[in-house]
Amino acid sequence: MRELIGLSKVKLYTYGDILVELSANVDDLPIVGSDQTIKSFRILPGGSSPNSAVSASILKVQVHQIGVVGNDVFSTILLDDLKSCGVCVDSVMSVSGSSAFAVILVDKNGERTMLSYRDISISAVMRELYNVKFSLGDFLHISGYAYQSLDTSEVANNLLRNAKNSGVYVSLDPSYQFAINQSLLSQNLMEDLDYIFPNNNEAYHLTGQKSPDEAVKALLDMGVGCAIITCGNRGCVIGDSSSREIIQIPSYEVSTPLDTTGAGDSFIGGFLAARIKGYNLEQSAKIGHAIAANVIMTYGGHAGAPSLESLRSFVIDNQDDDLLKDIIGR
Repeated sequence: MRELIGLSKVKLYTYGDILVELSANVDDLPIVGSDQTIKSFRILPGGSSPNSAVSASILKVQVHQIGVVGNDVFSTILLDDLKSCGVCVDSVMSVSGSSAFAVILVDKNGERTMLSYRDISISAVMRELYNVKFSLGDFLHISGYAYQSLDTSEVANNLLRNAKNSGVYVSLDPSYQFAINQSLLSQNLMEDLDYIFPNNNEAYHLTGQKSPDEAVKALLDMGVGCAIITCGNRGCVIGDSSSREIIQIPSYEVSTPLDTTGAGDSFIGGFLAARIKGYNLEQSAKIGHAIAANVIMTYGGHAGAPSLESLRSFVIDNQDDDLLKDIIGR
């Protein structure tokens, strides 16, 4: 894995869906042909990469969202939300049609089932989207959902090429569909990644390995600089190509999670922001876990993202004194 370049004005760019979450809470998911009563319903701004962007902004990192919104009423909600969270939207374009959205069913255990609409046409603005002026040492994070259409795949690949030519660190959060679609998995793509963040299931489909430790090793063998496999409430497993050492970082316990939507996204945002701030891999994972723990205590993909002060309070409550000193000191 490459050494981080210590620049004071490093930016994090995130590319992927900017969407509306139509979230419904139910006791149990309905079976085909049946009916189920919704206990509560919310309309919230979300999307995988915006969730990561908002979580990264907690650590006062400069975050720029890349993507598109429609020309409907939801676009104002989505953009105002990102701006209020400190995320720059100068690289967000408006296109004709409906903004992307996801229908999310959350069961009594806080687990989610998602149906998404991402067929927003961006062909007219593609060149503007990937013509970003990166600087040496910046970070680019790409959501795997970007590889679910030809237009967005082209944007993702051109952004990645531009980033690598500019000396930018690149990370990918592979979606389930990305992980099972081997035609998207090129050796060049993996070798271009400084970080990859699959969950357990995605890592299995990417590598064929059922053990997180073995999956990490397989991803490193594919050329990834650092592989981080998220394992839900069991934390994460990390390996980097420099030392080949595998480390396990436990997550923080949350007794009553309300909604796991955005948990992985918020972990990624916190992790990458921490790396930009100079934290090591273990510290970065702890910060990612702390932010994710706060997010799942509130409904929505990033509505529960804590302030920096709330993050410090959370660390104090969990008696992680070493991490607290680091957060206060930076």
